[in-house]
Amino acid sequence: MKLNFTSQQRRLEGHFGDVYSCRFFPSGVVVLSGGADCQLKVWSAESGKCAATMTGHQAAILDTAIVGRGRNVVSASRDGTAKLWDVGHSECLATFQEVGGIINACALDTVMQNIALGCSSMEHSEFIAVQLCWSSRCIHW
Repeated sequence: MKLNFTSQQRRLEGHFGDVYSCRFFPSGVVVLSGGADCQLKVWSAESGKCAATMTGHQAAILDTAIVGRGRNVVSASRDGTAKLWDVGHSECLATFQEVGGIINACALDTVMQNIALGCSSMEHSEFIAVQLCWSSRCIHW
């Protein structure tokens, strides 16, 4: 079976280089993307316009995750960090550092409020689970 998506396509143009991650927000009308240009972008799926750009990584963003309804998002990067972002303010709230290598993937557990980071290094691959709560600021799902 061949599907024809041409009537529903939107070109989201604005990244420089490859895009490695795309996620729909729960609303279904907003898209989060991350890629080789070290940028996270928030897009309107209806208009194709970029609503926000978040910068702060030093290498490609390889994966993303959306927290709850999308007030916050998480990015995983080749620079060895994962970052928690406030989408409304395009601001980094927290950074996971020194996890031992490139962070290839991230996943959120909304029940236990954990984040799992898929890491790789020259020596081995491993998963690290970190509580999604920092200092006096706690992220509510």
